This record gives sequence, structure tokens and C-alpha cells, in this order.
Amino acid sequence: MQQDRSYFLNLLKKQINGQLSSKELIVLDRFLSTLSEEEQEEVFDTIWREAILQAESTEPVFSNKEKKDALKNILKKNQYHQRNRLLPFVAAAMVLLVCSFILLRYKVFDSVNDKVESIDLMADKMDVNPGRDKAILLTESGEEIALDDDRVGVIKTGNTFNIVRLESGEIQYKVIEKSSVVERHTVKTPRGGQINFLLPDGSKVWLNTASSLTFSSDMSHKDRIVDMTGEVYFEVAKRSGQRFLVNGDFGKIDVLGTKFNVNTYDRGLSTTALLEGAISLESKSGRVELKPNELATVKLNGQLTKQKRDSIEELTLWKDGYFHFDRANVHSIASQLARWYDIEVKVQSIRTDHEFNGTISRQVKLSKMIEMLDYLGLKCRYIDNKLIIL
Repeated sequence: MQQDRSYFLNLLKKQINGQLSSKELIVLDRFLSTLSEEEQEEVFDTIWREAILQAESTEPVFSNKEKKDALKNILKKNQYHQRNRLLPFVAAAMVLLVCSFILLRYKVFDSVNDKVESIDLMADKMDVNPGRDKAILLTESGEEIALDDDRVGVIKTGNTFNIVRLESGEIQYKVIEKSSVVERHTVKTPRGGQINFLLPDGSKVWLNTASSLTFSSDMSHKDRIVDMTGEVYFEVAKRSGQRFLVNGDFGKIDVLGTKFNVNTYDRGLSTTALLEGAISLESKSGRVELKPNELATVKLNGQLTKQKRDSIEELTLWKDGYFHFDRANVHSIASQLARWYDIEVKVQSIRTDHEFNGTISRQVKLSKMIEMLDYLGLKCRYIDNKLIIL
């Protein structure tokens, strides 16, 4: 038991240092879901003491009262999904980063008490809910079908298809009658929405917020061709002799059966990350072949580059309910927050060249997100329905 405890403490330390892989994050999440609040406090205290001992300054960073207030705020109970039990420990990790780095070097804020009071004040007066499962299916005839009903079963019956929510939460497009007329349908998420969708051929797609995917009502003949915008993660069903093609502003991806993520939010630099299988990516300036753990980028002029990554899965953590900031600048973070919370975000920070690293739950209200970003060293205020990054 003691050995297991040491193992999970080491995982928490890796999370603090930004070294936790996506697989380890899931293992840690499952472990934390078994802990009581008292056990959480004990783990927090253990890591806190070690951080203080390792800090460069011999002066206490926080008083006992400030420490207790921070812990109380971190462990404050919220009505989140079970997987978000990891959130308090992400918060704890950020506090420890403050202890050993931010407060000792940059002095971002005066005290935890002042920050906690300002955040609690916001939570009492106004708050913004995070994004949720929400999308529409737009048929070629112009009919709009809402896909945000969380009841299991048939959502909509058409002439040749059913839209069904499975017990797993996935939305499935099922062909119930072959038709000589093949239509193009579009599944679309708004700002503040996302969806896990099964295409007619059995391929699975996850659409991030403000994204779209257009597909054929019958994908059993010829090539399977889809058009996308925004960010989409694909798990393509293998079909012998039938290609799967993805079109977007970046160009075209040719797939035989694989798992990959495409992000086109930034038209100036779209990215394609391959987890399994093989794909070829063609832009207006060239073509590259991708192998697992490789990332391809396409600039606005079509220029292609390819690089090897140690952990490509971190780029897909959004579909598992997490923001993952990997050397992200303030404008990138602002764009992600604006889409997910469907709010206006204004950057006033002069620290635009700073890079931020961390993994934070997407299933938290804006007030809690502001608190997490404060721990990360990014100070924000929500004023007049607008998030200001200072």
C-alpha cells in the first residue's frame, strides 16, 4: 500500500513539473477519485512540505492561515463530473508552482487571501458555465436537428436515417433505408459546445467547440469524403478498398484506417497529429506521409513541415475534458477560453512572449478557471461580461 502511495505521489510531482503523460493523467485521475477529502488534505500537506523544503528562499511563502485558506478553496466542493476529482490536485500543483517559482521570482500577486476573496466575490455575483455536449445536424434540405438532448434513444427519425443517443453518450447516425439520392449532412458545434459523433460507416469523430464536419448520408460506396472546420479528432473505421478523405483549408488528408487529430482554428498554422496508423497530408505546396507520434503543420501559403513528438496524445486531451497548454502564449489561451465559454476575451497583458504549461479541467465554471490561471501565473478579471487577461 505504501509503495502504491509513493507511486501516486510521484505522479502528482510529475504533474507539478508538467511532465505527466496523458496515460499517467488517466491513472492518476482514477486513483484520486477513490480518496476522501481527509486523504486529499493529507496528500496535499505531504507535497506542500516537500515544496517548501525545496524552495530557493528560506522565508515562508505563505502563513499557516494563507495555506489553510488556499487548501479550503482548492477542496471546495463543486458539482462536477466524477473525472474532475483531479481538479483539486491540478490546483494544488499550481499552488506549489507558485511556492517554488512564481511568487519567489515574479511576485504575481500579494497573497492567496486577496486572490481567494476576489474569486469568491465573482462566484457569488456572476459566473459562466463551461461548454457542454451541444450540436446540431444540418441536412441538405435545410432542416436543423438539435443534438443536445441527453436522453438515451432515438433523437430524430428521417426518411432514410435515425439519429440515436447511445448509452455511452455518443450520437450515432444510422442508415435505416438505402436511397438512390445521397445527401450531404453537416454536424456542427457552436461556441461552448462539443460532440462525440458516429458516422454512417462506423467511424468515430469528436468535434471540439465551434467546429463542423460534413459527410455523405451513404458512405458505403466509393470514397468516404468529409469536409471539416475547427478541430476534429478521428477514429476511422477500416474498410478494404475504400478510402477516407478529409478536406479542409489546409488541403487534403488520405486515410486508410487510423486515429488522428486535425486543428484548423488558426488558419495561418493548422496542425495534424497522428496517433495510430498512417496518413498522407497534401497541401497546395506539397505532400507528406505521417507515422504515429508525428505532427504536421500547414501554413497559410501551404508550406508543410513535419516533426516527431514524444507524446502526441497530449494534443487530444480536449476530447477527454482537459485544456492542455504546451508552451502556449497568452493569445492562444485567450482564444481557447473564448470558444469554450462563449465569451469575449481581451488581452491587455504585456507578457505576450511568455509561455505557459499546464493541464486543467475544462468542466469548471469561469470563476474556477480564473483561479487556476492565477496559480499558473496568468492574472484575469471578468468585468461587464468580458474576460480581461492582465
